[in-house]
Amino acid sequence: ALLLLLLVSNLLLWEKVASVPLSSDEIDDDQLYLKKLFDHAMILSQNISKLNIEMRRTYLEDFPKLILSRLRAWNDTLKNLLTILGNRTHNDVISLAKDIERKYAELSEDIKSILS
Repeated sequence: ALLLLLLVSNLLLWEKVASVPLSSDEIDDDQLYLKKLFDHAMILSQNISKLNIEMRRTYLEDFPKLILSRLRAWNDTLKNLLTILGNRTHNDVISLAKDIERKYAELSEDIKSILS
């Protein structure tokens, strides 16, 4: 209903406007301009497609590798911390470290499966 109201109001606004006939040169220029617009749109579409492929490659290959390297760094830090603390480590800390190691192993396997 709102769309119909807008359409009618626009028609009423254009009631006293007369269109001017176009010469054939203007029509040819418009068609040439339209062709250039379509050609430009095709080039942009191809560029966007290439960028999309590159983004997917980056995400599917590089990002999981980055996550895996960070996981390894965290795991190495955890092992070094437990080695430094040695026998003085409280049981709660050891339990937490083992839980982190289990989660690290799960996440590491998931990422390796993505990469393969």
